[in-house]
Amino acid sequence: MFEGLRAIAALSILFSHVFLMAGYNHLGLLGNWTSLLVMGVPLFFVISGFLLYRPFVAADMSGRSPAPLPTFMRRRLLRIVPAYWVALTLMSLFPYNALMFEHWERYYLFLQIYYPPEQAGLPQAWSICVEMVFYISLPFYAWFMRRVQVSFGATRRVQSEIVLLGGLSVVSAFFYYQWAKPFGATPFNSGLPRFMFWFALGMGVALISSWVTHQRRSPIRLTTFIARRPGAFWASALGVFILAGLFVTVDQHGMIFERRSQMIYWALSGVTVFLLILPAAFSEPGRSVPSRVLMNRVLVWLGVISYGMYLWQFRPLEWAAERGVWLDHTVNENVFLYLAVGVGFTIPMAALSYYIVEKPFLKLKFSRRRSG
Repeated sequence: MFEGLRAIAALSILFSHVFLMAGYNHLGLLGNWTSLLVMGVPLFFVISGFLLYRPFVAADMSGRSPAPLPTFMRRRLLRIVPAYWVALTLMSLFPYNALMFEHWERYYLFLQIYYPPEQAGLPQAWSICVEMVFYISLPFYAWFMRRVQVSFGATRRVQSEIVLLGGLSVVSAFFYYQWAKPFGATPFNSGLPRFMFWFALGMGVALISSWVTHQRRSPIRLTTFIARRPGAFWASALGVFILAGLFVTVDQHGMIFERRSQMIYWALSGVTVFLLILPAAFSEPGRSVPSRVLMNRVLVWLGVISYGMYLWQFRPLEWAAERGVWLDHTVNENVFLYLAVGVGFTIPMAALSYYIVEKPFLKLKFSRRRSG
């Protein structure tokens, strides 16, 4: 079901770029809500927090040893780096971007968010830079919480860690608030701390899921309710999304504007995506509308190639915008034209990226050396 969630996140980001480039966010009747489709990014972060942290917690709760740090990092690098480097190189060669190659270390080493923005690299890759720091930090955080569990027991670990994740979310709010002020972006507040709230949500779900699975004899009431009424959580997510659109402000460029709107987005996007993933984490496959949607074959396939969708989606839309071929059309016509460009280019390129680049490297994630 999490492949389906990945597809929803990737499509949400693609559609957000389509509506942004088409001018719909600023001029369209539902522009406030289409501007909120960038919630695909928080959804990706919550998914990462859940899927990457859960094996560590599950190992602790079941008395097993987690994957060694070198193994964890090797798997992460094989998952992220090859496809990113290929996309970055090809889209910087065609058309040629000398600036990217002059400062290659910023882009190939995931450092671009710590420098002033410039017209080079992949604009959307700022989130990969954040993810890479999360990958590096997560094993050390997991090691610390493992020590807590050894000293105080599983239940006390769960209680104290929920408080800790809440504290990290407060720190995240501080960094996000500082970044959201006019000209407030700095290398200090552009990295992982600003987004830790969203990762913490996924990590919290992973914690409860593993604790209930491996330590308790019976599920807690909340997880039982989620399993029985998963549709209620998706309906609640839709309600929070609609509510957020009533309170955000969009500027003339189609971006969520001013500090107040940014903080509303920070908080309510977290609530929305948190409600979205709960059925995938706790409900049984195929027993409800959310699970059947997430297990749809087309959606699952799009989830499999979602990383390529993320990497290849922005440049073709930018290329179309630079040529101004849509100037004689209405904003609604522009949406369909940009959607045709975005989907027509992104999906095939994402599939090629997965089968030619990603899949061969993914096979190496679990390869073992043969003795002798």
